[in-house]
Amino acid sequence: RVRIEKPSFHVLFNPHTMEGRLVVDGILCSTYTSLVHPKLAHILLLPERLAYVFKVSLLGRMLDGATPKLVATLMNMLSYIQRSI
Repeated sequence: RVRIEKPSFHVLFNPHTMEGRLVVDGILCSTYTSLVHPKLAHILLLPERLAYVFKVSLLGRMLDGATPKLVATLMNMLSYIQRSI
């Protein structure tokens, strides 16, 4: 007998690549969310991409697991600004 349960938690997972895209099952996909315009997201992630070149991370594991309140607030603010433009 198999028991299937719905998880009681939410996890944010969004891989980032140097180019902002990846291929999944033969389909080219964007690595950016719909909350922030892709060009803006690419600019905002520039410091992290540059750090990657030197084998370090500015964000580290900060974004693992549930969305931190600061990140959620910033995402909401960016979303509001984007809708206002």
